[in-house]
Amino acid sequence: MQMRAVVLDGPIEPEELRVRRVPVPEPPPGWVRVKVEAFGLNRSEYHLRVGLASNARFPVIPGIEATGTIDLAPGGEFEP
Repeated sequence: MQMRAVVLDGPIEPEELRVRRVPVPEPPPGWVRVKVEAFGLNRSEYHLRVGLASNARFPVIPGIEATGTIDLAPGGEFEP
């Protein structure tokens, strides 16, 4: 199964952003997977995109602000 995502291979300009198809991740126990309904971009994503984030490890799919529905919880903590 695949999903659409922006993947940063390194610092880029906004015009270089592209959506790719990537494998849907499988969360480990204790984590959940969320089917994203909406997302936001903030200063953290800007720092990541321009190469200012000190903890960045490329390639990376940016995005820390999102909302949606849980579609998988392998630890059983939540119902999909």
